[in-house]
Parts: sequence; C-alpha cells; structure tokens
Amino acid sequence: MKQIAVIALTESEHVQLLQLWKFFPQPEGVVFHHLYPGSGTTPEKQAGFLSYHPLQGSDREQVENARACLAKNKISLLVFSGAVSYQIWTSCRQEQEIDILVLGRRAVVNLSRVSQDSLPAEISRFQKKATTCVLGSEAARLAPLSGVRIMPSYQSWQTAQPPSLLLTQNGELCSLILKEEHANCLILHPWEDSFCLDLGIDCEKPDFEDSLNRLLAAQTIDPELILPEAGQGYLSAPHSYSFFAKYYDAYMFHVNYEQWLNMMLVWYRRFAKSSLKRVLELACGTAKASEILVCRGLEVDACDSSPHMLHVADAKPCKPNLYLASLTDPIPERNYDLIFCLFDSINYLTRKAEIKTLLENCASALRSGGIFIFDISTLMNSLQNFNESVAYTKVEDGYIIHASDYESLSRMQLTHLTLFRRNGNLFSRFEERHQQRVYSSRELVELIEGSSLRLRGVFSPENRNNLLSRRNGPIDMRYARLFYVLQKD
Repeated sequence: MKQIAVIALTESEHVQLLQLWKFFPQPEGVVFHHLYPGSGTTPEKQAGFLSYHPLQGSDREQVENARACLAKNKISLLVFSGAVSYQIWTSCRQEQEIDILVLGRRAVVNLSRVSQDSLPAEISRFQKKATTCVLGSEAARLAPLSGVRIMPSYQSWQTAQPPSLLLTQNGELCSLILKEEHANCLILHPWEDSFCLDLGIDCEKPDFEDSLNRLLAAQTIDPELILPEAGQGYLSAPHSYSFFAKYYDAYMFHVNYEQWLNMMLVWYRRFAKSSLKRVLELACGTAKASEILVCRGLEVDACDSSPHMLHVADAKPCKPNLYLASLTDPIPERNYDLIFCLFDSINYLTRKAEIKTLLENCASALRSGGIFIFDISTLMNSLQNFNESVAYTKVEDGYIIHASDYESLSRMQLTHLTLFRRNGNLFSRFEERHQQRVYSSRELVELIEGSSLRLRGVFSPENRNNLLSRRNGPIDMRYARLFYVLQKD
C-alpha cells in the first residue's frame, strides 16, 4: 500500500486542502495522511483512504512532529499543500529552497534561492537524475562542472532532444513559466534523496482545478524520478467536466431549468400515488436543478462523478446534500420518491450493461410507487445539431470552442471542447473530450422492459402527449430530446 503524506503548515492552506478532500475520488492502493496545525480547523469526517494527523507546538516543533509521523507511517511520497508550507519546512530544517517546474517531459530547476556555496552540490544532485542544461547567459555561474550542456536560448532548450533539466538562477524566468503554464506545470522539490510534490495552493487566488489535478497526480508520481517516462505524463489526460465545470452554468444559460423541472413534476404527479418529499439527482453537474428543488423545500441528494463540478455546486447557497458517485455506482440511500437524471447524462453510458446497472440501482433506491425520470439526446439531435459542427461561446476570461461529430457506424457523439483562457496578452489553452452513445428508443425500451421498473411514459418538450404507444417506432427522428418516465411497482 502506497503511503502519501500531505502537509499543510498554515491554517489557510489546511482549509483549502480540506476542500480538495471533500469530493476526492476513492484511490486504489493508496493511503493519504493529512498533517495540519493542531490548532487548525478540525476535519468533519475521515474517509477510509485518509488519516488526519494534528501537529502541536511551534513551527519548528510541528516540523519535527511531522518528520516523526513520516517515519512511523513509512511515507513513500511527501506532498506540500503550497509554497508557504514548503518555506516553513525548509526554514525550520535549514534546507535550500529549490523549485522544480515539470513541463511534460522537461523541467526547469529554480536555483535562485540557493547559496553560491551550495550550488556545486545541488547541481551534482540533479546531474545524477537526468541530463542537465544551462542557458549560455548563466554558463559562467552554473556550468563549472563537466557534463552540463549549454543552450543558446530557452527556446532552443524547449526543442532539444532528449528532454532535459534546465538549471537556472533566473527567478523571473521561473515566475513567468509558472504564471503562463500553471495548469500544465507540476511543482516538485528535493526531499532527502528523492523528490516531493507541491500542490501549489495559493490562498489569495485559490484554483481548485489545478490543485486537485496535482493531488490526483500524486498517486502516480515516482519520487525517484524528476521526469516521467517516455509516453507518460504526471498530469492526467483531458477528461470530461474538468476545466468546463467552472464555465458550465454560463454555458447553459439558455436552459430554462424552472420549466424543465415543472414539466418533470407534472409527470411525477400524473403517475405517483404520494406527495413528493425525497429526491435524488444523478449526474447533477453543478446542481442547478437540485438547487431549485431545495429552495422549494424538498429534501434533495445529488451526486456526480466529477469533483470539479461538485466543487462548483458546493458553493451554491441552496445546495443539496452532495456526494461523489458515477451513474453505475450503488445508491447508498433508499426510499426516494423521485430519482431524475437530465441533460442527456444517460448518453454518457456507452454500454448497455451500464444502463442495466443504473436501472437496477434506481429500482433498489426508490420506494414502492417511486418514479425515475431520465432524458436522452436522440439521433435526430446528433444529425441536425452536432454533426461536423463548430461553435464558440464567450466566457468571462476567454472563449470556448465546441466541435462535434457524429460517427454513424459506432453511433457515438464525439465532442471536443477547447478553452482559450486569457493570460495577460496571451491565451492559455485547455482541452476536454466527451463521448456519448446515441441510443434508439427501441433499444432503451428493451432495456427498461428487462428491468424491474415499469415504463409509464415517453415525452418530448415539444409534445405534451404521452408517446408511450409509439415507443418502438422511429420517434428518435421526430424529436431532438425524449424523456422516459419509469415507476417502481
């Protein structure tokens, strides 16, 4: 079992770290240890993969207590929550402050805070780990030892092969790199004979997305290596609803949530035998729909598989009870009056077996007579609106390009989102890819009929009539979106 310690030596970094844990995905084969000031905020609960360790005393005493905890738990990777905690640690330990900015398979080593007397030893340390380079302007100071390559410019180092470490005392260059490449940059520090990670938490300008991505990367980092192996990377590949979470509500501004919910509640009252009290929203995203139901006085739980989306939802004033879960995870609570899943989230289940699992989970979680409502994006919608289409949306700090294609053979709807976020006079680029399966109504009806739920209605926003009698017909080419109403007997 891999043991990872995350150290926050200030109250502000500790509080930010607690936010990261709130919706952190259950890791495999990893135990995290959160070390924090003993006088700090007490964590509300302790997840099975997470142990909390309060540190007592002055800064120096806390650091020594932390070292004892690391030894006791046989920690394989040390993680600092942010720059301030790292500075407290190095000050108390009288160690040199060194930042390693990992950019893909290259890295820049910031030696600007290293004393001249310590430079030869530090340079030698890095030479043992990877090919090292310096810029020509710094060669006289930083390349007294053999084996250090001299590069004429930063741009030439970026393209040189093989990828290498760039040693520099130019603190301004490192600050500029960190500013422009913050989301794509992993921050490491030397730690004894290996390396430790820095989450880069900035309490003045918190960036949940970047800090969470680094904490996720901690599970795959080899503390003996500065640079990842060829074909690999420390930061995960683009996935659904990471950067997009921040902009999701603005992107969906055209959706009339009140109208959607009112329509859904009409169907509930039409088929249910009791009043509505307990509700669960699956794939809730930023929980905009659930927020409205909470404001109406209902008891609402909501879950999503994206911690980024849940973080946005958690900041809402009328938030539901939020938790991290995928559409196929077992539902922990029971006796819901209504379970719903909107905005074609079902289309993200690309295998029929996943839909079968979802239906059985909902059947178990509903009370007798309870209702499950979900919608799908149809074949008509893909062909007319999302086939070889490109659109853009202006957001507060940049632009989002939305490119979509429909693959008829696989029946997959592919979406590529690209964010150009303004960064001074430049733009930083971020990407996400989404894949959805376009099911026919006939396929869904077969899956529903094979479950323990009963199909009570098929509806479309454009037609108030129940389309149940036409469920096996080509209604996928008549309506862009269909709603299915299921009931537990």
